[in-house]
Amino acid sequence: MNPRARLSVVVPVYNGARYLQAAIDSVLSQADDTVEVVISDDGSTDGSTAIIEAYARDARVVAVEGPKRSNWVANTNRGVERSSGQLVTFLHQDDRWLPGRFESLRAAVSRAPDCTLWLAPTRFIDSHGRLLGTWRLPLGRGARTLPGDEVIEHLLVQNFVGMPTPVFPRTAFDSAGGMDESLWYTADWDFWIKLARAGSVSISPHATTAFRLHALSQTMQGARREHEMKMQVDTVRGRHLPLVRDHRRRDEIKRAGEFASELNAFASAVVAGQSWPWRATTRSLMRAGFGGLRRFARDARFLERSSSRIRVGLLAGADDEQQERVP
Repeated sequence: MNPRARLSVVVPVYNGARYLQAAIDSVLSQADDTVEVVISDDGSTDGSTAIIEAYARDARVVAVEGPKRSNWVANTNRGVERSSGQLVTFLHQDDRWLPGRFESLRAAVSRAPDCTLWLAPTRFIDSHGRLLGTWRLPLGRGARTLPGDEVIEHLLVQNFVGMPTPVFPRTAFDSAGGMDESLWYTADWDFWIKLARAGSVSISPHATTAFRLHALSQTMQGARREHEMKMQVDTVRGRHLPLVRDHRRRDEIKRAGEFASELNAFASAVVAGQSWPWRATTRSLMRAGFGGLRRFARDARFLERSSSRIRVGLLAGADDEQQERVP
């Protein structure tokens, strides 16, 4: 425990040796002693344990050991429970901070100290750290503070929050009961909505984190479990959609969200090399109507997310071809 910690960076780990060192270094290279890095390992069998042990010598690093959970959500909750900072942010083992992240966070919190959630856009990078694009927020330009209810209406269409960007008070995490460990795919989305329900949300225009897309990431692997993913999306949307009291807006959000889910199913089918469920997607498009499609176009960020995933495949193919040419 770091008694001086103001911010806890929680890093859930499972067999993450390939990228883990880069993730930790990206934080420690710019953080002072008011930042602690809480690394919670879930029984890794690769070189992750040795990497964590080496970093545990740094006073800013807290290594968390415990029984294997086999669930990144439970592992993340365990890391937060062991944290001592007033504020918390997540950093997955394959993501990273970009230069200026720490200063940007301090400025955002100073500008709006009473929020329950601080958000920002993030960059997409591939396995080699190459820039693929930017994952923007559909919440206007410039720094601003928005009512949580307004943010929820956007979030219910599609989760547009990149995992390494949000910051939240530890007290808000405790009040929300942590993340729902039954949701392996949508626990973070459900959690952001809970935090937005609890107060206002600060928006920063600067992308100072990187979200890595690669063949073994949960985002890419999840494409092969499309049916289960869709069920979890429906669970979260059904849980929080009643928060929108205006019937017209709620109906638009529902139809926009359903179309987003079907289009995501299409993208997942493409990634997994499966047939395109075009009938369901077409029916959802027809049902969406003008209002639903308008909300989808604004909130889903579909082109940003899908084009980056397509680029991952194209770059990976080019890398494989290049390796084959090397004698």
